[in-house]
Amino acid sequence: MTTPRMRRILDDCRRDAERLLEEVERVARPRPQRSPLLPPRPYVSPRAHRRLRRLTIALALLIAIPVASVVTVFVGLNPFVRSQVESLASSALKVPVVMDRARVSIAGGVRFFRLAVGNPLPFKEVRAFRVDAVAAEMSLVSAFKDTIEINEVVILHPRMIVEAGKEKLNWSVLMDHLQKPAGKPEAAEKAPRGEKKFIIHRLRIVRPVVVIRSPKMSQGGAEIVLRDIELQGIGTGPGRAATLSLVLATVFQSLLTGAIDEWAGLPEDLGLGEITSSTSKSYLDELKKAE
Repeated sequence: MTTPRMRRILDDCRRDAERLLEEVERVARPRPQRSPLLPPRPYVSPRAHRRLRRLTIALALLIAIPVASVVTVFVGLNPFVRSQVESLASSALKVPVVMDRARVSIAGGVRFFRLAVGNPLPFKEVRAFRVDAVAAEMSLVSAFKDTIEINEVVILHPRMIVEAGKEKLNWSVLMDHLQKPAGKPEAAEKAPRGEKKFIIHRLRIVRPVVVIRSPKMSQGGAEIVLRDIELQGIGTGPGRAATLSLVLATVFQSLLTGAIDEWAGLPEDLGLGEITSSTSKSYLDELKKAE
């Protein structure tokens, strides 16, 4: 008669014997034979194997390091481009210019998101101009030259705020700021030789809006929704590459001109016509609205 302890010992012995038998069968099982149609495997010595391994690691590093460098450059390039554009635009307009972010594309092109232009003192509105996005199609090589050639610029949903002051409009002041460098020969002589200039083959302004703030109008002002505007050949003449001030003045004047053409009910004493007429003829020649 077997006791419970003896039964446990016998069960353990049986399980150990089964596991041992399975292990023997696994070891004794024949390995699959290589097909005789396949060429024999070349013999690789351990030393050659180590050399191949080191070569593979070196090649991987040679590929990974440039890729990591390019990614690092583009990550740092976005804030650099943003600060440069804000600085150049602020210098031209003599008011603060800010944007949420800039994005440079490896394939070529740059985008600016939520760009805003401050209002000059003593006007009450915080912003004189804002835009949802600006996209420019260009080669990255051109961005590092003194003259930047851009195939197309798209300005998406700009909103220009025209505010009437005691003596003049806010945009009369801003347009004067843009024309000052061109109107003073001594200022042009002191301008840096490396000043960026632009050639823009096509510029589109999509869904523009002009807001008028004036006590001379009923309800204190109006909002004018303009048709899309297209400008072509900015700075494309021989030796006529446009400065940033000229590009900005061309865009802003096209919006002011569009507001005058779109709404005949604007008061004549508001002064919008004076702004456009006082702008130099070189700006007017650049305006080519798409029909």
